[in-house]
Amino acid sequence: MLARQPFSPQVAGTTPLVTFDFTADLAAGETILSQTVACRVYSGIDTNASSIVAASPSASGSIVTEQLNLNTAGVVGVLYELSCRIVTSLSQALTKTGYLALVPDLP
Repeated sequence: MLARQPFSPQVAGTTPLVTFDFTADLAAGETILSQTVACRVYSGIDTNASSIVAASPSASGSIVTEQLNLNTAGVVGVLYELSCRIVTSLSQALTKTGYLALVPDLP
């Protein structure tokens, strides 16, 4: 299953957290066993897009959280596609994808 996860634009020079919410996709008692987050360029040019994913994602209940590194990575004006894939205790493989715009920090 593939679903869309909305993200607000993020400001360059920050290290925000983004979340993927799988609440509506899990059965009662089903848990997340593993999670991965990947990043690629959807629109624009960034030859090192994967570097905005700063660490391993963590899961708490049905929510997966990923720390982004927009402090030293990312290109203003690029639209990134972030995908989170989970495997659950009922052997489901689920993916949520969202699009993240990187905007300048204006004075």
